[in-house]
Formats: sequence, C-alpha cells, structure tokens
Amino acid sequence: MRPAWLLAAALAAAAPAHAQPPAAPAHASVAAENQHARVLRARLAPGQSTPMHEHSERVVVFLTGAKLEVTLPDGTSRVVERKAGDADIAPPTKHAVRNLAAAPFEAAEIELLAPTAARPLGDAAKEDAKHTVVVAANERVRVLRTKIVPGDAAPMHGHGERVTVILSGGAMRITSPDGTSRDAEMRTGDVSIAAPVRHAAANVGTTLHDAITVELVPTP
Repeated sequence: MRPAWLLAAALAAAAPAHAQPPAAPAHASVAAENQHARVLRARLAPGQSTPMHEHSERVVVFLTGAKLEVTLPDGTSRVVERKAGDADIAPPTKHAVRNLAAAPFEAAEIELLAPTAARPLGDAAKEDAKHTVVVAANERVRVLRTKIVPGDAAPMHGHGERVTVILSGGAMRITSPDGTSRDAEMRTGDVSIAAPVRHAAANVGTTLHDAITVELVPTP
C-alpha cells in the first residue's frame, strides 16, 4: 500500500517519471545507472538532516530500519517508520529528511528514467512461487522479494530488465538454460542492473539469500 506521506509528496513535484533525474543529493551516491534506472545509495547518521531536495519516481529499498521525519516544501511533516527489507514505490517528490533513530539509516533508491523496451523472459513470481513474491507493483515496475535458504534452489525462471538489491548475501550457483553454471558471491548491500534473463539459482552457502528485485515494465 502506498504510504500517505508519499501521496502527499506527489503534489510537490510535477516532473514526468521518465525525465532526467535531479542531481543526486549530498547524502547519497550513485551506485549504478543506465538509461532506464539510476540507483542511489542514501545514508544518514543518527540525527543527521538533509536539505530540501528532489526525486523522480522511484522505488525505495530500506537496507536498515528507519524512523525518519519527512518535511515537505509547505512545512508540513510526518514521521515514517520502516523495517529493513521493506520496499515502497514512491512518486516524484521534493522533501527534506531527518534521521530520528539512534542508528544509521541506509537505503537503495531506484529512480526510474526512460521506460525500457526489453521484454521479460519469464515470470519469477509464477515460475518460482516457493521463493519469490510480488511485494509492490504499478504500471512502471514490479517489485519482487526472493528468499532462498542454504541448500535450497529456485528452478529455471525468467526476469525482465531489473535492478537487484541484496538484503542478505552469500554464495549462489547460477545455471543458464544451456546447463552451464557459475558461482557468485553476493554481498549484503550489493546492487546491480541487468538485462532480461532465464536462469536457476541454488544457495550453496551457509546464509539466507534475501533479495529485492525491481523489474522494469516494458512499454506496450
């Protein structure tokens, strides 16, 4: 469900979702980017505030828990609380943010740029319903969460063009439709942008694999 503060914030900015994004704010760095998405890594120390800044339409993936005071240009504010692993689809906005928690705040913010034309090569939520669920969706994105315990594996499934955010890393074995495999060490907090693909994935490590995948919906 879209939070009320995000709906209110939509009134504060009128830029189209596919416009060039605003400059990255001082508290964030660009972690990955292509013509369809830009990933910002946002960090705030306890008590730290940001100046007023803008965002294009985006998906916010919370890497830590959050207790944030969000202030709009008209001076109104509200407190937003989230858990690590939560993901929100957020419209364009202008706001200032203060970290009210006693711990650092960190998030990956996937800003949406020009729509993709790349067609998905399957539907992970249907082909791998045991491990993957849809946590949010609109006409531009579909947000999936995948959890695979050590020793378990996801069957062959497909994705569209996507941004992946690793919530809990570990060793994974990725197998292509032709049967070739490769091992990948995924670290907590890693982000990547990738083209459509079909693959199977086995957790060959000792820790839970937990990831948010933001699939970009292609133009009709």
